[in-house]
Amino acid sequence: MAAKDRIQAIKQMVANDKKVTVSNLSGIFQVTEETIRRDLEKLEDEGFLTRTYGGAVLNTAMLTENIHFYKRASSFYEEKLLIARKALPFIDNKTTMAADSSSTVMELLKLLQDRSDLTLLLTRRKRFMFWLNQKLKSFQRGGN
Repeated sequence: MAAKDRIQAIKQMVANDKKVTVSNLSGIFQVTEETIRRDLEKLEDEGFLTRTYGGAVLNTAMLTENIHFYKRASSFYEEKLLIARKALPFIDNKTTMAADSSSTVMELLKLLQDRSDLTLLLTRRKRFMFWLNQKLKSFQRGGN
C-alpha cells in the first residue's frame, strides 16, 4: 500500500474510532512502528490528530472548526465568487500577496490556482491545500 493510501486509511480509522495505537496500525498495515509514527506525525502536523504515548487521538477541535468553515464557505457563495472575480484584475503578474483563511479568499485562490507567477503568504496553508495547485508558491508563517 502506498504511503498516501495508508495515511488516508489511518485518517478514516481515527475518525471512526477516535483513537488508534501504533502497534495495532503497524500490524494492520504490515509496516514498522517507526513508519506509523511518521504517518501520525504528518497527521498531527495537519491538525487532524494529537499523538499520545503509543498512539494518537482524534483532534475534535479541528473537525469542529472545519465544519464551521465549510458552513461559512457555502453561505453567500455567489456573492463571494463575485467579489473574487472583481478582485482578479487587481492582481498583477509576478505578485506576492498575503491571504487570510477566510472563505471569500478561498474563492479567490481557486481562481488563481493556475498562476505560476504568484507567491502567496498564507496564515493557514493547510486549509487551502486541497485547492492549491502545485504551480503556486505558497508560504505560511514559519516556512513553506
